[in-house]
Amino acid sequence: MHISLLAWGTRGDVEPFVALGMGLQKAGHEVSVAASTDLSDLVTSRGLDFQPFNIDMAAAFNTETSRRWVEKSRGPHREGVHINRVVHEMAPVAAEGLERILSTSDALISGMLTYESALSAAKHLGLKHIRGLMAPMTPTASGEALLYPALSRRHTRANLVLSLLMEAALFQLVRPGGDVIRERLDMPRGTYRGYVQMSRQTPTIVGVSPEVIPPPADWRGLVDVTGYWQVPCPVDYEPPADLADFLAADRPPIYLGFGSMPSSTPQQLWHTVTTALARTGERAVVRFRWQDWQPESEPENIFVIKDAVPFDWLFPRTRGVVHHGGSGTTGTALHAGVPQWVVPHMADQPYFGRRMHQIGVGPAPVPLHKLNADRLAAGITQLTNDRAYRATAARLGERVNAEDGVGRAVAVVERTLC
Repeated sequence: MHISLLAWGTRGDVEPFVALGMGLQKAGHEVSVAASTDLSDLVTSRGLDFQPFNIDMAAAFNTETSRRWVEKSRGPHREGVHINRVVHEMAPVAAEGLERILSTSDALISGMLTYESALSAAKHLGLKHIRGLMAPMTPTASGEALLYPALSRRHTRANLVLSLLMEAALFQLVRPGGDVIRERLDMPRGTYRGYVQMSRQTPTIVGVSPEVIPPPADWRGLVDVTGYWQVPCPVDYEPPADLADFLAADRPPIYLGFGSMPSSTPQQLWHTVTTALARTGERAVVRFRWQDWQPESEPENIFVIKDAVPFDWLFPRTRGVVHHGGSGTTGTALHAGVPQWVVPHMADQPYFGRRMHQIGVGPAPVPLHKLNADRLAAGITQLTNDRAYRATAARLGERVNAEDGVGRAVAVVERTLC
């Protein structure tokens, strides 16, 4: 059986599918991972077959449409408008790649942005299909397992109604990609009713710890929260000498970075960061996407990462992590057992920021558009000085490290698809 993993998205979206693919391949399955062309090395360096979506996702995130999605998503409605524009622009490329992948696949594991397309195509072609997610997307009455709850700490009908409305809105947002592939396969136009009927019969695996997403009873066993799917750091990894020297020079620094999220005002963000770090007296390892701009100088208390450094190596060597709230970065910080503070930009990031505060490993999230030097300095001070955050993060890290997210996900896949 050939299993195709549809990992559409940025590096943070693709890495968990690479980890899952490695687990499936180790279990004896034929596996390919479909991702954007700029991430081919991430897939092939781990010994997996790569299938391209013919787009450079890093470049695509530098377009005006994508920057607006990242920087102007202030609430579900505004974000929905921007997501719809991005999906419309990328739908033809995604559909072309999916059509090619379908011709060589026996089974599919699709992510959030490919799910609606894969759902109807798999049904039409008689392929087996699982949904693989990095955030909770299934309707529920539980506020702890809902991206945008009415009451985040309650199990209530209001949450269930709101989650059903959000599901309907999401279908309309991602539908353009499905419409293109349905047209290519000479299928009828998709409907929300058909989407719901097929969705309720499709098993889902979520690559997040149950400590973060407690599976609610109303998911009725259709959703399995397995634990994180992480690509391990190579055992022979050697950090850049200047980074190793910085880490050894004084007490451990914090890490501060926002993943693949672009900024149209990097000078302003750099000023905010340097001012806040100067006020707190903290040392920091910093990583941003600068586009065409670079800081003219770097203060002695800041080390700017120019190349990729494995977070599972770096984070345990820090006093805490300030990040955008991507699922993978959140999970790596949990595994490291260090406090973390989320500055969410969009999508599922506010959810993970809220959950990290609720489970007691860091301060309440502050959205990027509200971030300034005063708030950043205050958040860093809380993160590094609150002993309760450190103690809770250490305890939770032990429990998360005891999970076998990939192993459990592989077991679900084998039970469902094979």
